[in-house]
Amino acid sequence: TILLGEGTFDENLVVTKPLTLRGLGFGATHLTSLLFKRCDLDAVNRSMMAQVRRARTETERQRVWARIRTKRAELIRPTVWIKDTDGVVIEGLRLSGRAEREEGVVNPGVVVAFENARGAIRNCAVLGSPGRGIAVRSGSDVDIERCLVAAIWATGIEVGEENGPPAKARIRACDVRRCVHRGITVAPGCDDVRIEDCRISLSAWHGVRYDDASPTLRRNVIAGNQKSGIYASGTTQAVVEENLILGNAGEGMSCWFQNHDAIRRNTFAGNDVVAIGLAGGSRPLVEENVFYRSFVAIDGLHLSVEPMATTSPPPFPIRGNVWFKCARLTRAAKRAEAE
Repeated sequence: TILLGEGTFDENLVVTKPLTLRGLGFGATHLTSLLFKRCDLDAVNRSMMAQVRRARTETERQRVWARIRTKRAELIRPTVWIKDTDGVVIEGLRLSGRAEREEGVVNPGVVVAFENARGAIRNCAVLGSPGRGIAVRSGSDVDIERCLVAAIWATGIEVGEENGPPAKARIRACDVRRCVHRGITVAPGCDDVRIEDCRISLSAWHGVRYDDASPTLRRNVIAGNQKSGIYASGTTQAVVEENLILGNAGEGMSCWFQNHDAIRRNTFAGNDVVAIGLAGGSRPLVEENVFYRSFVAIDGLHLSVEPMATTSPPPFPIRGNVWFKCARLTRAAKRAEAE
């Protein structure tokens, strides 16, 4: 166990063996670092883009892009980087990262990264990052408990990566708020993810997003996000139960493509446009929910990029729900079977 006393420590830490890193609480012990230098990243981009333009084949261009990714990764260091180990516990700290942020793009950098690692982060505050707050990268298995994650310019908590083996995470009793891009993101294939008893609020985009993944979301408050409270895309079979989905400026929950989630016993209240929006071939189970003060409780769309079906898809079940002060229950009567 490594104990950190009161004060601010400016360090990039790399942890490659089991240990506990413990502070005196996030009001007393602050660990921060410079995540990257913008000038160094810009220099790499200029140099390598010249090589991209000189490449004569697509294979050569792909090799150059791979070198760009490698060089950029070498220049970006998390404040705490846990890699290739297990049994690591981070607790009782305030953690942050700083760098010059480029406007109009999703910036790189992450404050706490687990890479092929197993461990936990508890009772911490991750406050301030030009990129992401906590990243649970491919092959990792992490408990995130009783943490505040806020003032993050990209995603507050990111589970998994687009390419690579799935990651696992249990996110419990956390407050994830004011993360500009998304509160929590779950990457494709990351089915062993549980988000429970959390408050996820005030994102400038989505509260929670998952693509081609089937996490469990239970007993959360997902509120005040500027787009969807939950954005579920691709082939999904998530469990969405007993959540309060409140006052999101777009949909309470937006389901795209082959969504077959089980949406049960939630309260959807005051979402500005639609409580649950369906698009493409989405046919979730919508059961025993309460819908309050949305223009439409359940809305269906046809995507112009999809070929028109010659026959209607089988109905999806809408049963045992209660709705009031909604202008309409559903605009998807041909595709829904309401009970």
